[in-house]
Amino acid sequence: MSLLRHAFPGPVAVMGDIHGSAEALAELLGALGEIPIIVLGDVADRGRDSRGVLEQLVARRAIGVRGNHDDWLLAWARGEGFDPIALSEIMGGRATLNSYGVTGESTAAIEAERFKVPAAHV
Repeated sequence: MSLLRHAFPGPVAVMGDIHGSAEALAELLGALGEIPIIVLGDVADRGRDSRGVLEQLVARRAIGVRGNHDDWLLAWARGEGFDPIALSEIMGGRATLNSYGVTGESTAAIEAERFKVPAAHV
């Protein structure tokens, strides 16, 4: 088993459960300046702009781990199938799909639109 190790010369920001809140994340990142970001999962779903969250985290070269919300997004984006549980109200996956411009309603239609997720987000 390989373990990645990162050394940071100063403070870092550790955050989790961003849940598609790109506007709040932008405000937080602005206040933090350029310190490294470590994410503890659940960047997607519920909030209206999961795509915007991922764009900011990619731009900041954030590192971290995926949460269950991120796992379904990644599996779908990789072509490993779409889990309809993501569309449940508690998961909030429809908001993530909307942020990527996915309009399909059926599992097959949603799977056909996975190309809308940029490679950098996968």
